[in-house]
Amino acid sequence: MTGIRISAIVAFSCALGLAPLAVAADPGDECCSQPGRIESAKKLLAQSENFKLKASQYHLNAKESIKDAKFLTGKADSLKARAGAVDSNSPKELQSSISAFKEHAAQYKAHLDKVERELGHCHSSESEYQAHLQEYTLHTQQYHLADIKPPHICGRLQMSERDASHVANTLRADQQRLVKSEVDLASAENNLQTSMQNSMQTDAALYHRSQLAEEERKLSGEFAGLKTEYELMQMQRDALLGHAASMGSKSVQGKLK
Repeated sequence: MTGIRISAIVAFSCALGLAPLAVAADPGDECCSQPGRIESAKKLLAQSENFKLKASQYHLNAKESIKDAKFLTGKADSLKARAGAVDSNSPKELQSSISAFKEHAAQYKAHLDKVERELGHCHSSESEYQAHLQEYTLHTQQYHLADIKPPHICGRLQMSERDASHVANTLRADQQRLVKSEVDLASAENNLQTSMQNSMQTDAALYHRSQLAEEERKLSGEFAGLKTEYELMQMQRDALLGHAASMGSKSVQGKLK
């Protein structure tokens, strides 16, 4: 229990960016005959606990990002199916599809920025672990000798190192799953963009043709109206000419009498 409390105190102080706190010496460590071994073990133990603390947060972040990537992949597939099904005679429907695509593109960009930061943290954490592992290897080569009884702290250190190794492997697996989810998402996004580009070109052409058809319909109506008006004018003209001819005939007959 004493070892657990010591580890917790050291991890907490490191998480806050503080120097490792001074802790009471374990009675079992007082008999260590190798100068510097206890101090080296304390330093390594603090590094190990700090690494595990940060790695646990990275693990949670990776799980959340993988979940987000799957959600965005599904949304991209849904928008791809929607593309091309827009009624070209409905400008509002076309605009709604474009707006949904733009909103999704913004979400995808924000997701990529977040994943890029997380992968950077994971790479940094891996480098930190490798540097720590090298220090631990040097510690064991220098102090862990078969004919010298190890102090209690080295037992705790070995347990902590096994845990840190397990956590490092978990982080690597998280990275692989995250990268795979991002590859799947990128593929879905590429298909969506291609589909939207093709759809926009097709929809624009259809919309343009529908607009032309509408203009033609209006012109046809206007022409029909003009034709009717022209026919009425012709009838009026004919009627006037007929009336004028009739008046002229009566005038001639009057003169002959």
